[in-house]
Amino acid sequence: TEMLTISSGTTTWGGAVYGKGNAAIINLVDTNVTHNDVGHIKEYFGGGGIYMESGARLNMSGGELSHNSVQTHRLYEQRGGGCYCKEASCSFDNVLVKNNIAKYGGGIYIEKMQRFSINNSRVMKNSASNAGGGLFAHWSNMVLNDTAFVGNEAASQGGGITVTGEVFAPMTVTISRCEFRENQITLTNAELDTG
Repeated sequence: TEMLTISSGTTTWGGAVYGKGNAAIINLVDTNVTHNDVGHIKEYFGGGGIYMESGARLNMSGGELSHNSVQTHRLYEQRGGGCYCKEASCSFDNVLVKNNIAKYGGGIYIEKMQRFSINNSRVMKNSASNAGGGLFAHWSNMVLNDTAFVGNEAASQGGGITVTGEVFAPMTVTISRCEFRENQITLTNAELDTG
């Protein structure tokens, strides 16, 4: 069977898929979300391919999240080239996250997440013009299992992953059987940056 492809979307939030609120439950099975774009219309925007917020739930199984972008501007906060999840529940299983571009979180950007997971996936060749080439996680609980982060890059922090948090709100990050290889940043030499 052929995969469903969602492509060529252009907007301010979620170039291909946008979910908001507890009633938004999105299951993408064997679906390619590719070549979508979010433009710099507002100061804060993101989710070149997918944007989920405010209790929405995303389950992506199989397929690709690839070649999506959030146009970068030095004064604005462009987040999540492939996907931006904020205060939502998102899981990726057997997904290729590749060649996405943003200022923060080239592949994926997550913020204030209670549940976020990536399993049996590949996160590769994503690019951030600031931090978190493959994944940027801010103030979020997350689980990464059996996933390869390969060839991602960022300008300043965490070519593979950047994790940031708040002193008053502890979070749990669990990484099991993952591979980090050939990730790079241009200003320092850290593959995993925490702070």
